[in-house]
Amino acid sequence: MKKILPFALCSLFLLGACGERPRDKFEMTCGDMTISARVFKDRLEAKISDDVFEDEITLKISEAASGARYVGMSRDSLFILWNKGRDWLLLTSTDDKEEVFVCIRN
Repeated sequence: MKKILPFALCSLFLLGACGERPRDKFEMTCGDMTISARVFKDRLEAKISDDVFEDEITLKISEAASGARYVGMSRDSLFILWNKGRDWLLLTSTDDKEEVFVCIRN
């Protein structure tokens, strides 16, 4: 048992060190909002903030005819980010309002 324990602990350490790394990290401005994004294979993790709102959300990749499309919820708002190359578009939707923003990467 004493011989196995160091190998088991080492294995746990190595598995923890092999966490998924983002494919890309960047910031962009969408209207009054700032988005700090980390792009992974199957999702986009974003910190979205403006003068009155700040939240961290995970947007899952979903089917898109061209480029990439990420969809997620934050509180009562739906966020959809579309990407093609370096161009980004953000759609936000609540029960009573929809807005579309062209995003500029910083």
